[in-house]
Amino acid sequence: MKKLVVLAVIALSGCVTKVDQIPHNNGGDGYLIECNGSLQTFAACYKRASEVCKGGTYEVSNEQSFESSFLFMGVPYRSMVIKCDTMYSEEEFNRLMQVYSEQFVK
Repeated sequence: MKKLVVLAVIALSGCVTKVDQIPHNNGGDGYLIECNGSLQTFAACYKRASEVCKGGTYEVSNEQSFESSFLFMGVPYRSMVIKCDTMYSEEEFNRLMQVYSEQFVK
């Protein structure tokens, strides 16, 4: 019985967000982020997305949320699929701005 209670607590808490790299439907790499359990929210998914994309911006292409049954209790399941936007280094950005200035600003 004690093991059953421990398993229920672990299943309901879901303290870890899981990230899997997947092919994105718009091409390139995407990421499936899961943040399950009653102690997790979509805020945890968004925080993990920011970490995966190294603080850059990202596009959310799919979000899902539902409850599954575990030992007669509802366990929240949340997931999102993201694609990180291309971020330029400071050097690349400056070079692109120079090219833009030379071609379009006169």
